[in-house]
Parts: sequence; structure tokens; C-alpha cells
Amino acid sequence: DLPAHAGGYERTDLVFEGLDTAATVTLGGVELIWTVGLVMAGYALGSSIPNVDHYLLPIVAVVVVVSLLPLVLEVLRSRRHAKAG
Repeated sequence: DLPAHAGGYERTDLVFEGLDTAATVTLGGVELIWTVGLVMAGYALGSSIPNVDHYLLPIVAVVVVVSLLPLVLEVLRSRRHAKAG
């Protein structure tokens, strides 16, 4: 065990009650918990749903398209407003 302030560093104990992908722990510029959370979620998804690879890409494509809809609508609205004004 290290003393509390050995070499100018403070000892910190991290205790995780579960894995939360929204939490991030950064070590050396790498977000560890986010990365581990995504890997664990991918493993759980891949092992629990048969042929998930057939469904995953279309689901991601739908999420991307739905996410871009507000942007596209706002661009069209601003172009229409610029032509009218």
C-alpha cells in the first residue's frame, strides 16, 4: 500500500457499483469507462440477439437519418426564408 501522499501524489480509491456508459474515467487522455462500457454493451448485444449484424446497420442508419432531420429542416426553412425576404 502507498502512503496517502507518497511522492506528491494523492491516493484515490475508485469503487464502481455497476457499469454506466454515461460516466467517464480518463487516464492518460483515454476515456476508460466509456470504452469499456461500449465493448461490454456490444458483447452483450452480440451474444443475446442472434444475427444481430443483419439488424444493427439498418438501425444505426435510421438513427443517423432521424438525428439529421432537424438540421435538414432548418436549412430548408432558412433558404425559404432567405428567398422570401
